[in-house]
Amino acid sequence: MKTTKFLAILIILLLFLTACTKSEKQTEDAFTIKMSGESEHWRIENYVSKITDTQSEFGNGKIYYIGQEKLKQNTAINFFSIEFRLGNEKVVYRKSITADTIDFPQDLKDADLTQNITLDEKSHFDRDIVEKTYAIVKWSVSNGEEHTEKINLHKINDIDGI
Repeated sequence: MKTTKFLAILIILLLFLTACTKSEKQTEDAFTIKMSGESEHWRIENYVSKITDTQSEFGNGKIYYIGQEKLKQNTAINFFSIEFRLGNEKVVYRKSITADTIDFPQDLKDADLTQNITLDEKSHFDRDIVEKTYAIVKWSVSNGEEHTEKINLHKINDIDGI
């Protein structure tokens, strides 16, 4: 009888300790990072990656044209796309705009750069992969010239309060 009670208490204690350890592990895996970066013609500011146990959110950043040459009416942008990839090449966001003339940068500066991803058991974004995020920007102008630039994002800081 004593042995049965002892085993029951031991099992309950082990289950409790296992649950506590799992809870701590999930908390350690959750993080939020703010990133920025620039290329020759573009700057991305305040791009945020928020990773929790069940969902990831990427975005809330702004993109600006910073090229030396001004965009004149005869070289108006008529196609623009942006794609964000993690260090493992997984695409976490993609958006494109096509028009006769895109009023730039006003149309794109406040573009919604947010994408939510619900994680399954096979997916996980660890800090190293997220910190290697980059963007691919493509655009073409009315005379047919097509351009592509890669923007490596770098961590500005970790954000508390996830």
